[in-house]
Amino acid sequence: MSRWICIALLSLWAGAALAQVVVEPTDLYSMIGEWEGTLTYVDPADDTTHVTVAATFSADTSAGKLVTRLIYPYAGERDSVEWSTMELVADGRRIIVNDKTWFISTRRVTQNGLTIVYQSSGQDNNRTAHITRGFFVGAQDTLLLTKQVLYQNAAKDIMRQRFGFKRVSE
Repeated sequence: MSRWICIALLSLWAGAALAQVVVEPTDLYSMIGEWEGTLTYVDPADDTTHVTVAATFSADTSAGKLVTRLIYPYAGERDSVEWSTMELVADGRRIIVNDKTWFISTRRVTQNGLTIVYQSSGQDNNRTAHITRGFFVGAQDTLLLTKQVLYQNAAKDIMRQRFGFKRVSE
């Protein structure tokens, strides 16, 4: 009987290992270029009001990392410039964004494009939260960046940011 339990456990472990999400550097590099569009975000003052503003995004590589730049006006202030670096951990199952390691939970490729979702716990609006970020690079030169937040002790998550871009023609 214990032999069958051992075989069943090994089968489950092997299935789980095969099901792990692996991302390739070329997945990240699909964001390289210049992009224009909008940011829709939830106003941090009340967590309910949605604000939409113009935004730009650019990405390139440097020293084996993807370097990104977001520019957008935020909370009535002048333009905010947000620089980030992204690199994959060697196994392709985790991503490091600005020195913070995130677990990659989804990699989906369809005829419409590529979706990558990564998650971690941390702080958002000075509150403890589970944060889910993702990007979709579409076959029609579209890019979506999202940030969803589930605050500690909250009943449901909220979409904190959604950037929608079109690639700028050269």
